[in-house]
Amino acid sequence: MYKKKKKYRLNTSNKAHTYLMLRNLFTSLLLHKKLVTTVRRAKTLRDYAQKMLVQYSKIEDPWQKKRWINANILTRKYLNRIKETLEQAKKEYKITLKAVGFRNGDGSLMYEVELVVPQTQEDTSKKEEATSEQKPNPKDEKNKGKVKKK
Repeated sequence: MYKKKKKYRLNTSNKAHTYLMLRNLFTSLLLHKKLVTTVRRAKTLRDYAQKMLVQYSKIEDPWQKKRWINANILTRKYLNRIKETLEQAKKEYKITLKAVGFRNGDGSLMYEVELVVPQTQEDTSKKEEATSEQKPNPKDEKNKGKVKKK
């Protein structure tokens, strides 16, 4: 008899725990675009995240996108930020792994997983418009030439 190959290489108590942990890590990766975890979890998360991002990029219908997000994303608090990241990653993304150091408690090697999503021209132009539209402070205009004396 041959030994059945595990889908994800994590030593957890059961399959449900493995999937929930991966979903949680994936949600954190989309939310913060960077996280630090152990080597085995990082490599497994990279495979899982690539699979999930490819699945999302193939969906065209907005209702199906909403259904996919409800099924695969755990948090609802920052849903708009996660949707923006998913839409940006739909076009182009890169997942990088980098060794950071050793954990203090048991000395296991820690990796930094980063989701690199290039910013589009629209995003940069929106940020420039937001900074240029700031209202000037009226106090600055009144006290422009005056110098305070002590």
